[in-house]
Amino acid sequence: MAVIEIPGGKATIKDKLVSEREIRPLKAAYMAAGSVIQKLSKMPGVQEAAIKSLEEEGGEAELVIADLSEEEAEKMMYLQDMAILTCLVDWTLDLPLPTKETIQDIPANIYAALASATESVAVSSLGEQPNFTPTKEPRSKETKQLNPTGPSSSSNGLSRAKIEKS
Repeated sequence: MAVIEIPGGKATIKDKLVSEREIRPLKAAYMAAGSVIQKLSKMPGVQEAAIKSLEEEGGEAELVIADLSEEEAEKMMYLQDMAILTCLVDWTLDLPLPTKETIQDIPANIYAALASATESVAVSSLGEQPNFTPTKEPRSKETKQLNPTGPSSSSNGLSRAKIEKS
């Protein structure tokens, strides 16, 4: 456990998530936001801003304007909510601890402090996540099993739309 300073008091957060009960809500939010995370990783400036914030001691993530739909943005914000909720143990504030239903009711400066403090715990707790990036290798080099994202061997290279036009 770690005690951190937040506006108006202190908060105790987990420095490691261990049980499946602790990690599962975070995993579910991560899976829901997976396509958005992949989209963000391909946007110019996003990776550089993330690296810069990690390199600066105590640096906070730089705001990068991203072309996201409201639904995509909500998925990312929900992922942050779950990081806070899974890591926050207690605080000295004269407010009840947030829940899924009340997390958006806490003051923005407290939310930002908790988001900053819980981000690295959440990322490390998720561990290595599956990579669904297509590859040219039909079989995994390590396991020699079929690669689920490998090229199709049953296709003649024409899409159904191209065939129907012919």
